[in-house]
Amino acid sequence: MQVFYLEQTVDLLNQILSTHLAEVLRYTQYSLLASGYDKLSIANLFTELASESLRQAQAIGKILTAMNEQPKLAIPSFGEPMQQSVQEMSTQEMLLRSLHQERQALALNRALLQNAQKLNYHLEQLADSMLLHAEAKTRKLMYQLNEQEVSVCLSLSA
Repeated sequence: MQVFYLEQTVDLLNQILSTHLAEVLRYTQYSLLASGYDKLSIANLFTELASESLRQAQAIGKILTAMNEQPKLAIPSFGEPMQQSVQEMSTQEMLLRSLHQERQALALNRALLQNAQKLNYHLEQLADSMLLHAEAKTRKLMYQLNEQEVSVCLSLSA
């Protein structure tokens, strides 16, 4: 039974690693393409999120190697429809897509925590910490989306 949960945990860690690597690329691209009146704050947010994703990816890689496992450095597709190019995306669309991806990452982190609880306390604590980081990133995106909506409402009423 332990072997099953260990294999599942390694698979989840590799999926989360891949997700973080994709986030590094996505957030870096979004930070370069941010536009509008609040370009600087949006670019800084995406740069910060890219840095956090890189730190998390490195931490997961260390966890995997400590478990005598090989980190799989695959970067999944962004899962974004190619109906429009990234250059044509509004800031709000970038934030919405980022929030969608972060929510998917949250689901992976929750699954990891459930598995880790069945294995050992140390791994459970690491998974819990990773979940907290993912939740914090989601909150940052939600806050920024709310700011965008308020700005749009204010500009429409003026």
